[in-house]
Amino acid sequence: MARFPLMKERWSAALSYVIIGLLMYIFDDAHKTEFVRFHTRQALVFLVLSSALFFVASVFSFLLPLWILASLVIFVFAVIGIIHSFMGVKHELPFFGKYAKDFRL
Repeated sequence: MARFPLMKERWSAALSYVIIGLLMYIFDDAHKTEFVRFHTRQALVFLVLSSALFFVASVFSFLLPLWILASLVIFVFAVIGIIHSFMGVKHELPFFGKYAKDFRL
């Protein structure tokens, strides 16, 4: 049976949805548990997806409203991920979680 994540692990997982948390993951070896890696992988999917959407919207300015809507959806899913990480739950987010499994950290 898996153990419940410590508070510092839950904080690290929640912060992974913020760019500062991703940097903290890169430079801090102490918090690299499976729980933190799980949430960091999902956060990386958010980062890659939002960056790609921003690039496409900046090249094709008529897609800017689509980028704004997609960014809102990504933000909502990031907040859901933060809530789940504080609860100590490894919950795969819809649409994004299946892609996060392919990331190797």
